[in-house]
Amino acid sequence: MRADYPLYIVAIICFIVAGYGYAYPFTEPSTNFLLVVTLTILGVIFAGTGYAFREKETKVVTAKPSPPPKVEAPPPPPPPPEVEKKEEPSEPPPMETVEEKPSEETVAPSETPSTKPPSTRRRRKKTA
Repeated sequence: MRADYPLYIVAIICFIVAGYGYAYPFTEPSTNFLLVVTLTILGVIFAGTGYAFREKETKVVTAKPSPPPKVEAPPPPPPPPEVEKKEEPSEPPPMETVEEKPSEETVAPSETPSTKPPSTRRRRKKTA
């Protein structure tokens, strides 16, 4: 049994007797007052002693689990075989150019938009 429980019980008994003596005096008033104060002080002392003897909460410290063993990774796969590269011609084929005729008016294209309908404009041919 824990040691603090009997001390709490004695403290409670002291408080009960002190309360009874205060409510129903059984001696002279001065002696009764001394009895009530003494029992109250004894009750406080027993309660404090019981509190000092109570079981303290103990913290259980557990060891940290060890890390899992390191597993060696398999070696990387060998690089794929090299594919023969086809040689590309060093010079690209010449592009066909379309000669444009100079217009009679010399106006910068950013100043005014073209007044010709879109169907009459010349476009460059795309080369395949």
